[in-house]
Amino acid sequence: TFGNVDIHTDTGDITLKSQITGILTAKTDTGKIDVWGVNSDSVTLSTDTGDISLYNAQIKGDVTVTTDTGHQTISNLQCRNLTLKCTTGGLTCESVQIDDALQFNSSTGHVTLSKIRCGTVKGKASTGDINCSDLMATGELRMETSTGEIKLTASDAATLNIKTDTGDVEGTLLSDKIFYTETDTGNIKVPKSTTGGICEIITDTGDITFTILP
Repeated sequence: TFGNVDIHTDTGDITLKSQITGILTAKTDTGKIDVWGVNSDSVTLSTDTGDISLYNAQIKGDVTVTTDTGHQTISNLQCRNLTLKCTTGGLTCESVQIDDALQFNSSTGHVTLSKIRCGTVKGKASTGDINCSDLMATGELRMETSTGEIKLTASDAATLNIKTDTGDVEGTLLSDKIFYTETDTGNIKVPKSTTGGICEIITDTGDITFTILP
């Protein structure tokens, strides 16, 4: 068992499986980072070139993961806030319980979110799709892509705000919403609900298709 852990390498992989009770900080310029089973106050992981994986972790505070070139995989995580930043590579986040906010930003690469429970979601992908399944936010869900589709499957939030420049937006929600939609080039097919939270969807080029699951 360790208290605070701070690791920095220029070239080389970092693998951690130890119990860490304090603050975990790990950075490598070139190499991958794999972290399993930590139970710490906070976690900050970053690579310039290399993948990052974080599994089976219970974190009291915040988790921040940053990659310039590399994929991020987060699975079976509990934390207060989760922030994911990726320049090139994409993000995969599965089976995560977040007390407050999930934030992500991916410049180039797909974003996949599944089995997520959180307070709010705020995410952006410049080039790449955003695919969400079984994502539940008690507050606001806000997502945006420049080039790429956004898809929500069996997901929901109190309010939703979704924007794409080029790409379709589609989804299945679990509760009634009042839809406000706009597309310059594309078709719109959404329920004509008069009750529920606000769901605002705007796309410059793309279709908008949503249904409410019974």
